[in-house]
Amino acid sequence: MKKFNIKFIPLIIVGVLAVLLLSIFSVNIIVNKINSDSQKASETNARNRLYNILSLASNEKENNSQYNSENFLTNFLTSNGLIVNDNIISLDNWNFEIDRENLNISNTLVPAK
Repeated sequence: MKKFNIKFIPLIIVGVLAVLLLSIFSVNIIVNKINSDSQKASETNARNRLYNILSLASNEKENNSQYNSENFLTNFLTSNGLIVNDNIISLDNWNFEIDRENLNISNTLVPAK
């Protein structure tokens, strides 16, 4: 029977640690990619929902003689479940800046906390 050479133990340990580190790094990359894709999908869904609500507001603007871009629009947006702070609209943990006169999204801001 051949005797095991003790010199190989550090190499085996380094090899096992390298495989573990690569596995952890790979999992971290995959999780970050999933989170990024999920965040993009969340923003897209919120943006589409806001776009639809602004389209409804546009219809109101055309058909309602009482319409004005300040009070009516703020009440309309809040009645649709949005949080309104001047031109900043919070929806599904996202903040959007809107153009009240043209009823469109002018900017996506950092996610709400």
